[in-house]
Amino acid sequence: MEPHTKRVLGGNLLLLLVGAVLLRLFNSGSGEAGLGFLILMALFILMLLLINLCAAIATSQRGHRKDYLLGMLLVLLVGFGTCFATASSY
Repeated sequence: MEPHTKRVLGGNLLLLLVGAVLLRLFNSGSGEAGLGFLILMALFILMLLLINLCAAIATSQRGHRKDYLLGMLLVLLVGFGTCFATASSY
């Protein structure tokens, strides 16, 4: 795996992890706090997807475009898996 690919995928996973932890800490509570976490996590995932899409469009090297698109796929799979797992716990 190329260093740029590792950096993009690792950055996406790190941002997703930090975002999920921070959202969980700030949305602690009972009842509707779980729904608030789901909505904010979905918006955070959307923001990461848009950042990756803009980076894929703006990059000048063709090889790096696939890295950002792969990052989008990773954010979709891991992020919405996190949302689904959280939704099933409430």
